[in-house]
Amino acid sequence: MPAYIAARISIADRNAYAEYEAGFMEIFTAHGGKLLSVDEAPTVLEGEWTCTRTILAEFPDKEAALSWYNSEA
Repeated sequence: MPAYIAARISIADRNAYAEYEAGFMEIFTAHGGKLLSVDEAPTVLEGEWTCTRTILAEFPDKEAALSWYNSEA
């Protein structure tokens, strides 16, 4: 059964984040990850949204999601 990770990210240093982002997809896809949504300007229906980027990711199962999340890369 697919597993999903929703993340709210605050990017303080765009240059440092660009370095992280450069190697992200290779590791992410190696764990079976698929990006369903990436948004830096979501429509907020209630409350405040203070994060810079919001993502929704899908993995084949919970084990794959946790393996990616806990990887040292």
